[in-house]
Amino acid sequence: MKFIDMHCDTLQEIALATDGRSLRAGGGNHIDIEKMRRGGALVQVFALFIRTNEALEARGPQLNAYAYCKWLYG
Repeated sequence: MKFIDMHCDTLQEIALATDGRSLRAGGGNHIDIEKMRRGGALVQVFALFIRTNEALEARGPQLNAYAYCKWLYG
């Protein structure tokens, strides 16, 4: 059975991880390219959650939603 997964947080986890995770097989995530192929995935939508400026600024003075978004997509 082929499937379409409309929400996956794996890219966000990779972006925030410091342990070298990736989407390559054996990359340390719940899903990777090989698992999606074996499972018959047709489409995978990866979500990136951007917090509000207020929530981000509470974590550090240089961090705002625009800068965080640029960093994620960088």
